[in-house]
Amino acid sequence: MRTKIMLLIGVGLIVFLMFMGSTAQVQNSRTVWEYKLLDVWTEERASGLGAEGWELVAVEPIPGGVKAFFKRAKH
Repeated sequence: MRTKIMLLIGVGLIVFLMFMGSTAQVQNSRTVWEYKLLDVWTEERASGLGAEGWELVAVEPIPGGVKAFFKRAKH
């Protein structure tokens, strides 16, 4: 009986430590984003932003054109 209790405590401790380790990894791997909003942009400008790591995520129509929303992982 005592062996079963010790085994159960050991397994519980291992599971707890594994959970705590995986939680720390998730917290450290969160990406922080930065954003850029442009009212006036051209294909060349968008390509240049892409080369800098910016990703076009949305466009919104405005009078006379569109707004462009870009994001990239913050360094």
